[in-house]
Amino acid sequence: MLRVKQFFCEELKIDSDYIIRRMIIPHCARGPRRCEKCRIMAEEKKICLVKFYFESGNVTRPMDEFVIDGKTGLYEYDVLKIFKDENEAKEYARKNTITLDL
Repeated sequence: MLRVKQFFCEELKIDSDYIIRRMIIPHCARGPRRCEKCRIMAEEKKICLVKFYFESGNVTRPMDEFVIDGKTGLYEYDVLKIFKDENEAKEYARKNTITLDL
């Protein structure tokens, strides 16, 4: 079991590399300071199914800072699915035994 904590948030226990959480979806690598679409997307957090990668791959992915087992680091992730509402996310998490962080 992994312990995951997004920077400045409480620690979570997850059983896999997947988690459902509310987050801002990045548009591009330039970020909201330099990209109008990123500024617009940063205004709203969406409920997402996220897969964490604990080893870097040969693919460009967004990264975020997380604390895993007490160690702070930058980890790659992919947003696999965006849910319409909390009920849909809860149902998906229940069916697939995925940790919720809403």
